[in-house]
Amino acid sequence: MTLLSDGFTVNLKAREVRSYKIYTGQGLLDTIITWIGKSYFGKQMVLITDTTVAKLYARKLLERLQDIGFQVLMLEVKPGERSKTAKVKEQLELTMLENRINRYALCIAFGGGVVGDLAGFISATYMRGIKYIQIPTTMLSMVDSSVGGKTAINTKFGKNSIGAFYQPQAVFIDFDLLNTLPKKHLINGLVEAIKTFLIRNYRVFENVEEDLTDILALEENSLNYVVQLSLDIKSSIVAADEEEKNLRMILNFGHTIGHAIEQVTQYKMLHGYAVALGIMVEAQISVLLGKLSADSFERILSLFSRLKITPKLLQNLDIRQIADVAMGDKKNNNIAGISCVILDKIGSVALDGDSVVSTISYSTILEALRIIQVRIG
Repeated sequence: MTLLSDGFTVNLKAREVRSYKIYTGQGLLDTIITWIGKSYFGKQMVLITDTTVAKLYARKLLERLQDIGFQVLMLEVKPGERSKTAKVKEQLELTMLENRINRYALCIAFGGGVVGDLAGFISATYMRGIKYIQIPTTMLSMVDSSVGGKTAINTKFGKNSIGAFYQPQAVFIDFDLLNTLPKKHLINGLVEAIKTFLIRNYRVFENVEEDLTDILALEENSLNYVVQLSLDIKSSIVAADEEEKNLRMILNFGHTIGHAIEQVTQYKMLHGYAVALGIMVEAQISVLLGKLSADSFERILSLFSRLKITPKLLQNLDIRQIADVAMGDKKNNNIAGISCVILDKIGSVALDGDSVVSTISYSTILEALRIIQVRIG
């Protein structure tokens, strides 16, 4: 028997264009209904939400969709990161199978980041992939998780450790949904927007410093400005590097340490608050490396202090455990140290050759954690 030396070539057609539109505004329920009527030609829908959003908003959308003839299965999960597990995902998928949801169904992710990540991952895997849309209901999901196609669940080994890149068909950001959001959750999301400006746009960071009171008061123009600019920056980065080969890694600023803090606190600390602490630590590393000025570092801490996020939140945590968890984070692919995004100034990331991430020694991580942990104020 003679073996074929050259093998076979499988010629695949180019993947379909996966561009999508982000709609922003107030009172977007009619816009959502109109979009579905024009863009979706099936009858089945799966509306995934959490119990809080179901009571406030989702049931109204369910009724509207049923009134115009759609067959809608609404699935509810408990709010919080503990719903973002393989067990919950399987339970929802089995319920969909029991209700004979087919591969042509449209999934609607109606909720915060947990719902969006979970529903997006279900959409990526159910029947090998069904279409879905995002209707984020929190500031965090509006400026971050609803855009970019990252979907995932958590495991005991870390946050978002199993998932897929899977883009939605559309995203609908309705600012009216923020009216019932507790202030700490508004701050939780605002941190992600601030992170975006720290890595990419000094001018907008400066505007946030000036307009913070109006933003927290949900003043329409100030809020719209922050969300729009944050989405513009993130969408341009995602378009250039969808699967995070290099450039998109800058969006992980503060997350290497932030995710470790979340895991150490067993997700009792809100994501944005943990990322803010992560930003403080990674900005401190930038100072230690001689990249970021002390004045810029103080401005970053001052802004977070106005949001009631201070180093005190780190004081009762085991910094060595945080560093150890960061070493095992899925974003860390270098056994010689920890991969971090480093600032060279507000609005700009320091490059390590062509890479937007730098390898930081374990000892430097510990030193930065210690400096932040013992800081007063």
